[in-house]
Amino acid sequence: MTRKPKTPSPAPVEKKAVVKKPSAAKQNGSRIDLAHRERLFSYEFHHNGGNATQAAIQAGYSPRSAQTQGSELLSSPMVITHLQNLSAQSARDSIADAIEVHEALTDILRGKVDHIYPTKSGLLTGPPPTGDRIKAASELQKMRGGYAPVKVEHQVQNHVQIWMLQSLQVIQQRLKLSQQELDALASALPALTLDQVK
Repeated sequence: MTRKPKTPSPAPVEKKAVVKKPSAAKQNGSRIDLAHRERLFSYEFHHNGGNATQAAIQAGYSPRSAQTQGSELLSSPMVITHLQNLSAQSARDSIADAIEVHEALTDILRGKVDHIYPTKSGLLTGPPPTGDRIKAASELQKMRGGYAPVKVEHQVQNHVQIWMLQSLQVIQQRLKLSQQELDALASALPALTLDQVK
């Protein structure tokens, strides 16, 4: 029996990978078919909630030996690796990334998302309320670095403190004060607040 040479697989595409179910197991009994069965078993085990016997049957093993095969397959390094990859992929697919969050908030802001309004005659759908749209706009601005009054306040406070330290150093140099005299002078100065600076 002659085998066809494998064709090279195309370069990976930067998209969210969709976990596809491998095709049904082949009955040749070769190592390739065993690897295929292991991948199919991994997929079925991951998607059926962890039932090794059912996964073995779905992977093409005999129902009479499925329980034993399932237990043995769970200790196979290839199956363990496939299960870890499937779990990681599921975790990545279930977590919204920053772009998804931006898109969802933008859809709310633009009124593209339907909101359900209860009325005496039943439920009506319509654009989100103005408050939700304003909140979405605010969240988008926060995510993009807008609305940072606290950061600005801390920056001003830091600049004032740096200015005061530099001023004290100049006073120390001109008056030739010792470090103790400088510390006494600094402690005698009132602590400046932003209200006093404004």
